[in-house]
Amino acid sequence: MKKRIIALSLISMLVLASCGTKNNSSEQSRTEAATTAAETTAETTVNAAESTTETVTEHETAAQNEVGFEGMTEVGADALNMGNYYVSVDSSSSMFKIADCILHVSDDGMNADIIIDSKSYDALFMGTEEDAKNAAEADLIKYTENKSGQSVFNVPVEALDKEIQCAALSAKKQEWYGRTLVFRADSLPDTAFREQRYATAESLGLRDGKYSIDVKLEGGSGKASISSPAEMTVQGGKATAVIEWSSDKYDKMVVAAIILYLLTKIIIEKNERAISMTKILGYENGEIASLYLIPTALVVFFSEFLAMYLGFTLMKVFWKIMMMGMSGWFAFILPVSGFVKEFLLVFAAYLIITVIDFIRIRKIPKVLALKNME
Repeated sequence: MKKRIIALSLISMLVLASCGTKNNSSEQSRTEAATTAAETTAETTVNAAESTTETVTEHETAAQNEVGFEGMTEVGADALNMGNYYVSVDSSSSMFKIADCILHVSDDGMNADIIIDSKSYDALFMGTEEDAKNAAEADLIKYTENKSGQSVFNVPVEALDKEIQCAALSAKKQEWYGRTLVFRADSLPDTAFREQRYATAESLGLRDGKYSIDVKLEGGSGKASISSPAEMTVQGGKATAVIEWSSDKYDKMVVAAIILYLLTKIIIEKNERAISMTKILGYENGEIASLYLIPTALVVFFSEFLAMYLGFTLMKVFWKIMMMGMSGWFAFILPVSGFVKEFLLVFAAYLIITVIDFIRIRKIPKVLALKNME
């Protein structure tokens, strides 16, 4: 049994390792056969490429991110209570990484401390890249350094949930690069707003008890859905709802079945001569199949239980991290039916594979054991 488990593990590693092998012999042959003239040309090309790379700017290489969301409505200072709040900021440039941002709301309007970990930028300008090039020195926003050594730029904020143009002056190249920023209103706590943003059980006059509500899922890839209606419980003026997510996409199950099939196929092919010899010794096909398929089945089911436990545990951790970045909270609950469904799908797939493997064992001839081993 231990040997079968070890063999299955080794085969898995060999299959994975074989996928990553590459044959570079042809490239090495071409390199060795290159003439001196070709080497000189290659060297010149490399130098030219390096020279070109040095002149490539962030305009060409920086990935552009989407900012804001469809249908967002501007939120001005008059909709907020005075105070200081941490706020999330979307940046259109992947190079402009904002570590943190503090929003200051006062009678004079809003401004924010944009905190950047590095000293990559000497100044910011609230406007386009072209306007920044012609701006006066007094209009540039220079950074200050906080106790942690981070760069802090204090910038005016016209409104939340609005695309704001901002240009940054690269400290290394002394060039301006345009960005689009969106200060997200949905990242602020409810206490930051003068008027209540959402309807509550109290505002709707709902008494303690259980209610059935319609739920609609918008956006996403369309591969997931939610059950509607959902059950909402009101207790002590607070409402909670149980949202059940589901999906009819079982791509990962198909991949798991393919991997199981390939592994069992390899095991049988590697032991064809031994199987043939056991047939000569008088063993029946069923007895031979049990020697190879039962240990494999035990490993599969043990691995499945372990994978379900680890997957559920890791999902709870990642879900908590994801929820901490949002203004709301959803608890992650996986019903027992979800575990049962996953196990039954893997079990059904393995039964089909077992039948295929049994047919393969039956087809192995006895004369195979009599052939000379090469």
